[in-house]
Amino acid sequence: MVSASDRRCDLLSPGAALRFEYPGGGFPTLDGRVRAVEPPALLELRWGTDTIRFDLVPCDGNCVLRLTETFDELGKAARDGAGWHACLDLLESSLDGASPSFTVGERWHDVHGGYVEAFGPEASAIGPLGDPPR
Repeated sequence: MVSASDRRCDLLSPGAALRFEYPGGGFPTLDGRVRAVEPPALLELRWGTDTIRFDLVPCDGNCVLRLTETFDELGKAARDGAGWHACLDLLESSLDGASPSFTVGERWHDVHGGYVEAFGPEASAIGPLGDPPR
């Protein structure tokens, strides 16, 4: 089984089992499975019951990261949208070689209300898994 903390992409192949564990136990451990890998442009996996897809799309001589999450529970759309927003902001800081001026929890709290407003009450019925650390 490949752990999410193991960053060796060569260990990822379709069908490989995954386990997502979170330091400090703030979130539940989730099992997953690699669904598709096409280096360097595509990684698709199951994350619990959700499907997560990362695509690198060519754009004007560079590339754009496109993230797609497919899930069955509409009520968690605002929660998950804010979570991915915070994670992608951290990725941006890392790629820029900068230290972020926020934690994931702080950023989640900053942006969650915008997702609730944009997606509506049906998409915000399921709140955070615990309180994201600030």
